[in-house]
Amino acid sequence: MPPEPVTEFQTARLFLSQFGYLNIGGDKKGMMPRLVALDSSSEGFERALRRIDACGSRSCVTVHVFCARAGQRRAATIAANTRRLRNLPPAFLRMLSGLGSAVRVRGHPGWTGHVDTSYDAFADYSAPPASMAPAPPVASSTTDQDGSCPYDGKDQILYWSDSTTEVAFVVPSESENVEESVDSMRSEVDGSCLARRDRPAGSCWDVSSESSGAPSYERSISESDRGERTKLTDKVRALSLELDKQTSTLTGSGRRNREYTTKILIVWLEDFEDHLNLPLDELLCYCDTGVAWRRHEVATLCVSAVRGGLARVQCVGAAPLADGALVAPALLPDLLRRAAIDIDRRRRLHTDLHQPPHVRRRHLIQELAQQFRRNLSEPELLESLFRPPL
Repeated sequence: MPPEPVTEFQTARLFLSQFGYLNIGGDKKGMMPRLVALDSSSEGFERALRRIDACGSRSCVTVHVFCARAGQRRAATIAANTRRLRNLPPAFLRMLSGLGSAVRVRGHPGWTGHVDTSYDAFADYSAPPASMAPAPPVASSTTDQDGSCPYDGKDQILYWSDSTTEVAFVVPSESENVEESVDSMRSEVDGSCLARRDRPAGSCWDVSSESSGAPSYERSISESDRGERTKLTDKVRALSLELDKQTSTLTGSGRRNREYTTKILIVWLEDFEDHLNLPLDELLCYCDTGVAWRRHEVATLCVSAVRGGLARVQCVGAAPLADGALVAPALLPDLLRRAAIDIDRRRRLHTDLHQPPHVRRRHLIQELAQQFRRNLSEPELLESLFRPPL
Protein backbone atom coordinates (compact mmCIF):
# COMPACT_ATOMS: atom_id res chain seq x y z
CA MET A 1 0.00 0.00 0.00
CA PRO A 2 1.21 3.52 -0.70
CA PRO A 3 2.27 5.59 2.31
CA GLU A 4 -0.19 7.92 3.91
CA PRO A 5 -0.15 11.51 2.65
CA VAL A 6 1.93 13.84 4.74
CA THR A 7 -0.19 16.26 6.72
CA GLU A 8 2.49 18.21 8.60
CA PHE A 9 5.30 20.18 6.99
CA GLN A 10 8.21 22.17 8.32
CA THR A 11 8.45 24.98 5.83
CA ALA A 12 11.58 26.33 7.52
CA ARG A 13 13.51 23.17 6.66
CA LEU A 14 12.41 23.32 3.02
CA PHE A 15 13.20 27.01 2.75
CA LEU A 16 16.67 26.72 4.27
CA SER A 17 17.62 23.68 2.21
CA GLN A 18 16.49 25.21 -1.08
CA PHE A 19 18.57 28.34 -0.44
CA GLY A 20 21.65 26.34 0.52
CA TYR A 21 21.78 27.20 4.21
CA LEU A 22 21.59 23.58 5.41
CA ASN A 23 25.06 22.51 4.39
CA ILE A 24 25.82 20.02 7.13
CA GLY A 25 29.56 19.75 7.69
CA GLY A 26 30.32 21.96 4.71
CA ASP A 27 31.33 25.15 6.52
CA LYS A 28 35.04 25.90 6.46
CA LYS A 29 36.88 26.18 9.74
CA GLY A 30 37.67 29.70 10.86
CA MET A 31 34.87 31.21 8.81
CA MET A 32 31.52 32.39 10.10
CA PRO A 33 28.80 29.88 9.17
CA ARG A 34 26.05 30.99 6.85
CA LEU A 35 23.38 30.06 9.37
CA VAL A 36 23.60 31.27 12.97
CA ALA A 37 21.17 31.49 15.87
CA LEU A 38 20.58 34.85 17.53
CA ASP A 39 19.77 35.49 21.16
CA SER A 40 16.66 37.64 20.96
CA SER A 41 16.52 38.01 24.75
CA SER A 42 19.77 39.98 24.94
CA GLU A 43 19.68 43.62 25.93
CA GLY A 44 19.84 45.87 22.88
CA PHE A 45 18.63 43.25 20.41
CA GLU A 46 15.34 45.01 19.76
CA ARG A 47 17.12 48.33 19.26
CA ALA A 48 19.60 46.79 16.82
CA LEU A 49 16.80 45.10 14.90
CA ARG A 50 14.88 48.37 14.71
CA ARG A 51 18.00 50.04 13.36
CA ILE A 52 18.10 47.53 10.50
CA ASP A 53 14.41 48.00 9.76
CA ALA A 54 14.96 51.75 9.64
CA CYS A 55 17.68 51.44 7.00
CA GLY A 56 16.19 52.01 3.57
CA SER A 57 17.21 50.13 0.46
CA ARG A 58 17.28 53.23 -1.77
CA SER A 59 19.11 56.54 -1.71
CA CYS A 60 17.09 59.29 -0.05
CA VAL A 61 16.96 62.93 -1.13
CA THR A 62 15.26 65.81 0.69
CA VAL A 63 14.26 68.98 -1.14
CA HIS A 64 12.86 72.02 0.68
CA VAL A 65 10.61 74.34 -1.33
CA PHE A 66 10.10 78.04 -0.56
CA CYS A 67 8.18 80.90 -2.17
CA ALA A 68 9.59 84.43 -1.85
CA ARG A 69 7.59 87.51 -2.69
CA ALA A 70 9.20 90.52 -4.31
CA GLY A 71 11.55 92.35 -1.97
CA GLN A 72 11.47 89.83 0.88
CA ARG A 73 14.88 89.36 2.50
CA ARG A 74 14.07 87.71 5.84
CA ALA A 75 13.77 83.94 6.13
CA ALA A 76 10.90 84.13 8.62
CA THR A 77 8.87 86.25 6.20
CA ILE A 78 9.58 83.90 3.30
CA ALA A 79 8.65 80.82 5.32
CA ALA A 80 5.46 82.52 6.50
CA ASN A 81 4.23 82.81 2.90
CA THR A 82 3.32 79.13 2.77
CA ARG A 83 1.01 79.45 5.75
CA ARG A 84 -1.61 80.77 3.31
CA LEU A 85 -1.18 79.07 -0.03
CA ARG A 86 -4.32 80.66 -1.41
CA ASN A 87 -2.47 83.94 -1.75
CA LEU A 88 0.51 82.43 -3.59
CA PRO A 89 1.05 82.50 -7.37
CA PRO A 90 -0.92 79.82 -9.24
CA ALA A 91 2.23 78.89 -11.18
CA PHE A 92 3.95 78.01 -7.91
CA LEU A 93 1.03 75.79 -6.88
CA ARG A 94 1.11 74.01 -10.24
CA MET A 95 4.83 73.40 -9.87
CA LEU A 96 4.27 72.12 -6.35
CA SER A 97 1.57 69.67 -7.43
CA GLY A 98 3.84 68.20 -10.10
CA LEU A 99 6.81 67.46 -7.85
CA GLY A 100 5.33 64.37 -6.20
CA SER A 101 2.36 62.65 -4.65
CA ALA A 102 0.96 63.60 -1.26
CA VAL A 103 1.59 61.01 1.46
CA ARG A 104 1.04 61.07 5.20
CA VAL A 105 4.15 61.10 7.34
CA ARG A 106 2.64 58.85 9.99
CA GLY A 107 3.08 55.24 8.95
CA HIS A 108 4.88 56.06 5.70
CA PRO A 109 7.28 53.17 4.91
CA GLY A 110 9.71 55.35 2.97
CA TRP A 111 11.77 58.48 3.41
CA THR A 112 9.87 61.46 4.84
CA GLY A 113 12.57 64.12 4.96
CA HIS A 114 13.68 63.49 8.57
CA VAL A 115 15.32 60.50 10.21
CA ASP A 116 12.96 60.54 13.19
CA THR A 117 9.86 59.88 11.08
CA SER A 118 11.25 57.93 8.12
CA TYR A 119 10.78 54.21 7.42
CA ASP A 120 8.22 53.95 10.20
CA ALA A 121 11.11 53.91 12.69
CA PHE A 122 9.04 55.25 15.58
CA ALA A 123 5.56 54.33 14.46
CA ASP A 124 2.89 53.99 17.13
CA TYR A 125 1.36 50.66 16.22
CA SER A 126 -1.30 51.05 18.90
CA ALA A 127 -2.86 53.91 16.94
CA PRO A 128 -6.18 53.28 15.19
CA PRO A 129 -6.05 52.16 11.56
CA ALA A 130 -7.58 55.47 10.47
CA SER A 131 -4.22 57.16 11.02
CA MET A 132 -2.71 54.95 8.33
CA ALA A 133 -5.20 56.06 5.69
CA PRO A 134 -3.62 57.40 2.49
CA ALA A 135 -3.40 61.14 1.98
CA PRO A 136 -5.77 62.79 -0.48
CA PRO A 137 -4.49 63.60 -3.96
CA VAL A 138 -2.39 66.71 -4.40
CA ALA A 139 -4.99 68.39 -6.55
CA SER A 140 -7.57 68.21 -3.77
CA SER A 141 -5.23 68.86 -0.82
CA THR A 142 -2.98 71.67 -1.96
CA THR A 143 -4.43 73.64 0.92
CA ASP A 144 -6.06 72.60 4.14
CA GLN A 145 -9.39 73.90 5.28
CA ASP A 146 -7.70 76.88 6.92
CA GLY A 147 -5.62 77.54 3.79
CA SER A 148 -2.32 76.45 5.32
CA CYS A 149 0.26 74.22 3.68
CA PRO A 150 -0.05 70.54 4.63
CA TYR A 151 3.37 69.54 3.27
CA ASP A 152 5.56 70.92 6.05
CA GLY A 153 6.83 67.46 7.01
CA LYS A 154 4.72 67.19 10.15
CA ASP A 155 1.56 65.71 8.67
CA GLN A 156 2.20 65.26 4.95
CA ILE A 157 4.95 65.54 2.35
CA LEU A 158 5.24 65.32 -1.41
CA TYR A 159 6.88 62.00 -2.22
CA TRP A 160 8.43 60.58 -5.38
CA SER A 161 10.44 57.40 -5.84
CA ASP A 162 11.86 54.99 -8.37
CA SER A 163 13.88 51.79 -8.07
CA THR A 164 17.00 53.55 -6.75
CA THR A 165 15.97 56.88 -5.21
CA GLU A 166 13.42 58.34 -2.82
CA VAL A 167 12.70 62.07 -2.88
CA ALA A 168 10.77 63.92 -0.17
CA PHE A 169 9.63 67.47 -0.97
CA VAL A 170 8.99 69.53 2.15
CA VAL A 171 7.42 72.99 2.17
CA PRO A 172 8.54 74.57 5.47
CA SER A 173 6.23 77.04 7.14
CA GLU A 174 6.89 79.56 9.87
CA SER A 175 7.66 77.79 13.13
CA GLU A 176 7.96 79.28 16.60
CA ASN A 177 10.56 76.69 17.64
CA VAL A 178 12.87 77.11 14.67
CA GLU A 179 15.24 79.42 16.54
CA GLU A 180 15.49 76.93 19.40
CA SER A 181 16.51 74.12 17.05
CA VAL A 182 19.15 76.11 15.16
CA ASP A 183 21.99 74.95 17.41
CA SER A 184 21.11 71.30 16.87
CA MET A 185 21.07 71.30 13.06
CA ARG A 186 23.55 73.87 11.80
CA SER A 187 26.93 72.69 10.61
CA GLU A 188 30.37 74.11 10.07
CA VAL A 189 32.78 72.98 7.38
CA ASP A 190 35.51 72.13 9.89
CA GLY A 191 33.41 71.31 12.93
CA SER A 192 34.97 69.65 15.92
CA CYS A 193 34.60 65.97 16.64
CA LEU A 194 31.95 65.54 19.32
CA ALA A 195 30.18 62.54 20.75
CA ARG A 196 26.50 62.24 19.88
CA ARG A 197 24.68 60.24 22.55
CA ASP A 198 21.25 61.80 22.07
CA ARG A 199 20.56 60.42 18.62
CA PRO A 200 17.49 58.15 18.44
CA ALA A 201 18.38 54.48 18.40
CA GLY A 202 16.03 53.75 15.53
CA SER A 203 17.67 56.17 13.14
CA CYS A 204 18.73 54.63 9.85
CA TRP A 205 21.85 56.83 9.95
CA ASP A 206 22.89 55.54 13.36
CA VAL A 207 25.19 52.84 12.05
CA SER A 208 27.46 52.24 15.00
CA SER A 209 26.49 49.78 17.70
CA GLU A 210 25.39 51.62 20.82
CA SER A 211 24.74 48.56 22.93
CA SER A 212 28.47 47.86 23.22
CA GLY A 213 28.92 51.01 25.29
CA ALA A 214 31.28 52.73 22.87
CA PRO A 215 30.25 56.29 21.99
CA SER A 216 29.47 57.24 18.41
CA TYR A 217 31.64 60.04 17.03
CA GLU A 218 30.84 62.39 14.18
CA ARG A 219 31.29 65.98 13.13
CA SER A 220 29.44 68.42 15.32
CA ILE A 221 26.31 70.07 13.97
CA SER A 222 26.32 73.15 16.15
CA GLU A 223 26.96 76.84 15.83
CA SER A 224 27.42 78.08 19.37
CA ASP A 225 27.53 81.69 20.43
CA ARG A 226 30.89 83.42 20.34
CA GLY A 227 30.88 83.73 24.10
CA GLU A 228 30.84 79.95 24.53
CA ARG A 229 33.82 79.23 22.28
CA THR A 230 36.16 78.72 25.24
CA LYS A 231 33.93 76.10 26.86
CA LEU A 232 33.49 74.35 23.53
CA THR A 233 37.25 74.25 22.95
CA ASP A 234 37.85 72.70 26.38
CA LYS A 235 35.15 70.12 25.70
CA VAL A 236 36.65 69.24 22.32
CA ARG A 237 40.10 68.76 23.86
CA ALA A 238 38.69 66.50 26.56
CA LEU A 239 36.77 64.45 24.02
CA SER A 240 39.82 64.18 21.78
CA LEU A 241 41.75 62.67 24.68
CA GLU A 242 38.91 60.23 25.31
CA LEU A 243 38.92 59.33 21.63
CA ASP A 244 42.63 58.50 21.76
CA LYS A 245 42.06 56.23 24.74
CA GLN A 246 39.10 54.43 23.18
CA THR A 247 40.40 53.80 19.68
CA SER A 248 40.53 50.09 20.43
CA THR A 249 36.83 49.97 21.32
CA LEU A 250 35.63 51.80 18.23
CA THR A 251 34.72 49.71 15.24
CA GLY A 252 34.89 50.68 11.60
CA SER A 253 31.25 51.70 11.71
CA GLY A 254 32.17 54.79 13.72
CA ARG A 255 33.75 56.38 10.66
CA ARG A 256 30.69 55.68 8.60
CA ASN A 257 28.73 58.05 10.81
CA ARG A 258 30.70 60.94 9.33
CA GLU A 259 28.82 60.80 6.05
CA TYR A 260 27.12 64.05 5.10
CA THR A 261 23.99 64.90 3.21
CA THR A 262 23.39 67.64 0.64
CA LYS A 263 20.96 70.46 1.35
CA ILE A 264 18.84 71.17 -1.73
CA LEU A 265 16.51 74.17 -1.88
CA ILE A 266 13.98 75.19 -4.53
CA VAL A 267 13.01 78.86 -4.18
CA TRP A 268 10.21 80.39 -6.26
CA LEU A 269 10.88 84.11 -6.76
CA GLU A 270 8.33 86.70 -7.81
CA ASP A 271 11.23 88.98 -8.74
CA PHE A 272 14.12 87.18 -10.40
CA GLU A 273 16.66 89.73 -9.14
CA ASP A 274 15.93 88.69 -5.55
CA HIS A 275 18.18 85.66 -5.98
CA LEU A 276 21.10 88.02 -5.31
CA ASN A 277 19.80 88.78 -1.81
CA LEU A 278 18.46 85.43 -0.64
CA PRO A 279 18.96 84.87 3.12
CA LEU A 280 20.31 81.40 2.48
CA ASP A 281 21.87 80.88 5.92
CA GLU A 282 18.59 81.77 7.61
CA LEU A 283 16.54 79.56 5.27
CA LEU A 284 18.71 76.60 6.18
CA CYS A 285 17.31 76.83 9.71
CA TYR A 286 14.03 75.53 8.28
CA CYS A 287 15.68 72.59 6.51
CA ASP A 288 16.38 70.17 9.34
CA THR A 289 16.63 66.53 8.26
CA GLY A 290 18.42 65.07 11.28
CA VAL A 291 21.49 64.19 9.16
CA ALA A 292 24.90 65.87 9.32
CA TRP A 293 25.65 68.38 6.56
CA ARG A 294 28.25 70.94 5.57
CA ARG A 295 27.72 74.54 4.55
CA HIS A 296 29.56 74.30 1.25
CA GLU A 297 27.36 71.36 0.18
CA VAL A 298 24.19 73.41 -0.29
CA ALA A 299 22.52 73.64 -3.70
CA THR A 300 19.86 76.23 -4.54
CA LEU A 301 17.53 76.21 -7.55
CA CYS A 302 15.77 79.55 -8.06
CA VAL A 303 12.68 79.61 -10.26
CA SER A 304 10.87 82.69 -11.55
CA ALA A 305 8.04 83.17 -14.02
CA VAL A 306 8.68 85.26 -17.15
CA ARG A 307 6.45 86.72 -19.81
CA GLY A 308 5.08 84.23 -22.26
CA GLY A 309 4.28 81.61 -19.62
CA LEU A 310 7.78 80.16 -19.31
CA ALA A 311 9.85 79.78 -16.16
CA ARG A 312 13.47 80.80 -15.70
CA VAL A 313 15.73 78.55 -13.62
CA GLN A 314 18.81 79.96 -11.92
CA CYS A 315 21.29 77.52 -10.38
CA VAL A 316 23.60 78.74 -7.62
CA GLY A 317 26.66 76.60 -8.19
CA ALA A 318 27.11 73.68 -10.54
CA ALA A 319 23.88 71.89 -11.43
CA PRO A 320 22.56 69.73 -14.29
CA LEU A 321 20.26 72.52 -15.47
CA ALA A 322 21.83 75.35 -17.43
CA ASP A 323 21.94 78.60 -15.51
CA GLY A 324 19.21 80.92 -16.79
CA ALA A 325 17.41 78.22 -18.79
CA LEU A 326 13.82 78.91 -19.88
CA VAL A 327 11.56 75.93 -19.18
CA ALA A 328 7.96 75.19 -20.07
CA PRO A 329 5.68 74.95 -16.99
CA ALA A 330 4.67 71.40 -17.91
CA LEU A 331 8.31 70.25 -17.82
CA LEU A 332 9.39 72.31 -14.82
CA PRO A 333 8.54 69.81 -12.01
CA ASP A 334 10.25 66.90 -13.75
CA LEU A 335 13.37 68.91 -14.53
CA LEU A 336 13.66 70.25 -10.99
CA ARG A 337 13.24 66.77 -9.56
CA ARG A 338 15.86 65.33 -11.90
CA ALA A 339 18.24 68.19 -11.12
CA ALA A 340 17.88 67.58 -7.37
CA ILE A 341 18.55 63.85 -7.80
CA ASP A 342 21.61 64.46 -9.97
CA ILE A 343 23.03 67.03 -7.55
CA ASP A 344 22.68 64.67 -4.61
CA ARG A 345 24.11 61.75 -6.56
CA ARG A 346 27.15 63.72 -7.71
CA ARG A 347 27.90 64.92 -4.18
CA ARG A 348 27.61 61.36 -2.86
CA LEU A 349 29.97 60.01 -5.50
CA HIS A 350 32.54 62.65 -4.53
CA THR A 351 32.45 61.52 -0.89
CA ASP A 352 35.04 58.89 0.00
CA LEU A 353 33.12 57.69 3.06
CA HIS A 354 29.80 57.26 1.26
CA GLN A 355 28.17 53.87 1.52
CA PRO A 356 25.26 52.82 -0.69
CA PRO A 357 22.11 51.88 1.23
CA HIS A 358 22.47 48.16 0.53
CA VAL A 359 26.07 48.19 1.80
CA ARG A 360 25.04 50.05 4.97
CA ARG A 361 22.27 47.53 5.55
CA ARG A 362 24.65 44.60 5.02
CA HIS A 363 27.07 46.00 7.61
CA LEU A 364 24.23 46.37 10.10
CA ILE A 365 23.20 42.75 9.59
CA GLN A 366 26.79 41.56 10.02
CA GLU A 367 27.17 43.53 13.24
CA LEU A 368 23.89 42.11 14.52
CA ALA A 369 25.03 38.55 13.81
CA GLN A 370 28.40 39.07 15.49
CA GLN A 371 27.02 40.77 18.58
CA PHE A 372 24.00 38.57 19.36
CA ARG A 373 25.19 35.22 18.03
CA ARG A 374 24.55 32.15 20.17
CA ASN A 375 27.47 29.75 20.50
CA LEU A 376 25.80 26.53 19.44
CA SER A 377 27.25 23.48 17.80
CA GLU A 378 25.81 22.37 14.48
CA PRO A 379 23.60 19.61 15.97
CA GLU A 380 22.32 22.00 18.64
CA LEU A 381 21.55 24.63 16.00
CA LEU A 382 19.56 22.21 13.86
CA GLU A 383 17.73 20.88 16.89
CA SER A 384 16.70 24.39 17.91
CA LEU A 385 15.46 25.13 14.40
CA PHE A 386 13.45 21.98 13.77
CA ARG A 387 12.03 21.36 17.19
CA PRO A 388 8.53 19.91 16.86
CA PRO A 389 5.75 22.37 17.70
CA LEU A 390 4.19 22.12 21.13
